[in-house]
Parts: sequence; C-alpha cells; structure tokens
Amino acid sequence: MYNISKPNKEKKSIQKLNKDEIEYVKKIAKDTWSFFSEYMNKENNYLPPDNFQESRRQKIVPRTSATNIGLGFLTIISAYDLGFITLDIAIDYIQKSLETVEKLEKWNGHLFNWYNIRTLKPLTPRFISTVDSGNFIRIYVYFKKISRRDKVRTRIKKCKYAS
Repeated sequence: MYNISKPNKEKKSIQKLNKDEIEYVKKIAKDTWSFFSEYMNKENNYLPPDNFQESRRQKIVPRTSATNIGLGFLTIISAYDLGFITLDIAIDYIQKSLETVEKLEKWNGHLFNWYNIRTLKPLTPRFISTVDSGNFIRIYVYFKKISRRDKVRTRIKKCKYAS
C-alpha cells in the first residue's frame, strides 16, 4: 500500500496532436455544434434538448436540465472560439438563451432539474439536483469569466443572469 500512495515522480510530456488527429477533433467539435445549433432554436426556446434518438419517430425529447443549459452556453462560446460562428451570432444565441433561463420557474433562485423546452414548465416530480445545479453553476461561472473577452458581456442586454 505504501508504494501506491507515494507521489509519482515521473513527469510525462504533453503530447501534441498530429494533423489527422486535429482534423478528427475539429470534426467532432463541428458535429457537436451542429446538434446544438439545430436544436437551440425558437421552437425549443433556445434551450438544448436532453438527447437525440435517431431510431425514434420523435427524434428529440423535449426536455432539458440545468446541466444541458450550461453545456449550451459552453458550446456557443466554443463554436465562436473555433470559428464556426461569428461574435454577433454567438451573442444572439447567448442573449436568447439567457432570456429564456430568466423566464424559467425556479425554487429559491435554483433551476429545477427538468423543464419542458417547449412550454418552459418544470417537469414532475419537481426537484433540485445538486449535481445538475453544481454543473450549471460551474459552467456559468466559467461562462461569465470568458464572456469578458471581446466585450461580450457589455453587448448582452441586461438580464439577471447576464450581470
């Protein structure tokens, strides 16, 4: 047991991706953004659906969670960083998503775990998930920090979650 608990002194160098690996990762990023950009639309109140099921007649499940909402913000920032969208498009997505989050019913300021993305009503049973709330807050703090770049925050209309 003693040997296992000792710190590993061997340091590994950071391996850089080769050209093919970079292209592969960029393709995954582009495909991921395509999902979010296709479904974070007016019909879904600019919130990402929980999942996509290719083999079902109803392809998306019209619900989302605090974690999904946070991931939506991350994908918008990432899509901008990777050059998939312009700053104006990123700000438009962010603004619309923030306005929707502001409309969502909450408990003591906390998002419920599940919402219907079409009606914006919390799904039953209503509960607050410490995991999803923690994910949302962690992502949101990162989002707020990164939104200082390119004067994103100053271009977003005032709403509670944007300040």
